[in-house]
Amino acid sequence: MNKTPKKQISSTIIALLTGLLLFATAGSAMAITDMNGNNKQLQNMIGNGKWTVFEIWASDCPACPDAVFYMKNLKKRYGHKVELIGVSVDGDHGDKGKAMATAFMKKHQITFPTLLGRTVEVDNFLYGFEEDLYGTPSLLLFNPKGELRGIEVGAIISQDVIDFIEQDEAK
Repeated sequence: MNKTPKKQISSTIIALLTGLLLFATAGSAMAITDMNGNNKQLQNMIGNGKWTVFEIWASDCPACPDAVFYMKNLKKRYGHKVELIGVSVDGDHGDKGKAMATAFMKKHQITFPTLLGRTVEVDNFLYGFEEDLYGTPSLLLFNPKGELRGIEVGAIISQDVIDFIEQDEAK
C-alpha cells in the first residue's frame, strides 16, 4: 500500500485552503467603478443601517427600462428606508460599455447612483452569498444588517419590494 507522507498532505491542504480563501475574498470584495471611474466595493455598500437595493441592468436588455422605472418609483416612495444603487453590466462591452450605460441613463432619466461593472464581477460578489446572477434585470435586496434577503430576476414593481421589506421587518 502506497502511503502519502503527512507533510505532503499538509502542504496540499494548506495550498487548497489558501486558494479557496483568495477566491472567496476576491468574490466578496470585487471592485466595480462608479460612472466617474472611481473604484467601489459592493460589499462596502451594504449593512449601513438602511435596506440596500442593487438593480442590475444592461443597456441592451429589453426588460431593463421597466425595471428602472419601478426602481425610480421605489426611491421616490421609500427612499427614507432604501438605498438604491444601479449596477450596469455594460462593462462586458469593453471600452464602449460606459458610453452605452451613460446613454441608457440619460434616456431613462436615472438619477440614483449607478456603478459600472461586468457580469463576472457581480456574479463573484454573489458567490460570497452562495448565489448566482441569472440575468438582467435582477434585483438584489439586503437588509440593514447587510444580509441578502432576496434576489429577483426580471422587472419587479416597487410595491412588491415595499411589501417584502415591511413583512420582513414585522418578523
